[in-house]
Amino acid sequence: MIFLESYLKIKPLSDIDLASISTFVAIREIWLVGLHTGNSEVWGANNYGDHFSGNLKFLKEWYEENDIR
Repeated sequence: MIFLESYLKIKPLSDIDLASISTFVAIREIWLVGLHTGNSEVWGANNYGDHFSGNLKFLKEWYEENDIR
């Protein structure tokens, strides 16, 4: 939140942009899951199960906290 508050002091965002942030954070998390899954042969997948579980936990909590539908 500190980053956003500081950013807004320099460049204001519209209400639509601000309202979209929660959705785009969730989209980014889903993208990260796909990125890591798609590159597991290159980057390795030894501990990916824990990472994937963490992504899912974050998404669940993010959806609940931000009332994303």
